[in-house]
Amino acid sequence: MKNMHKVAGIILTMALLIMAGCGVSETPQEKFQKKVSHDMAEMQKKIESLKSSYNEKLVEMRKKFDEQAAAAQKQYNEAMADLSKKQEEATKEMAGLKSATGEAWEKAKEKMDKMTEDLGKAYEKAKSEFK
Repeated sequence: MKNMHKVAGIILTMALLIMAGCGVSETPQEKFQKKVSHDMAEMQKKIESLKSSYNEKLVEMRKKFDEQAAAAQKQYNEAMADLSKKQEEATKEMAGLKSATGEAWEKAKEKMDKMTEDLGKAYEKAKSEFK
């Protein structure tokens, strides 16, 4: 009976050792599945990081664009105000030319030529800035 207990103990111990050995080793499929899962998790982290980085870059780009658009709008408004002022001055001078005679005519004509030239330059400057 003692021998049977010893034999049963040995068999039980062997069975446990065999079962323990089976649980430790992974099949090639399990190893592949673990690797794929790990690679996918790493790729997901990388994609999230890139997404976050580009979101920050887009916010910064939008901010710079808005600032440049505001500066361009201000520049446009100033150029248009300058052109309007010069146009008004030229219109007033033209009205004065109609009644001018002699020496006053010559002075008014010179002034009108200068104003026309200034108006043309202001227009060309504004046009070149807003191409």
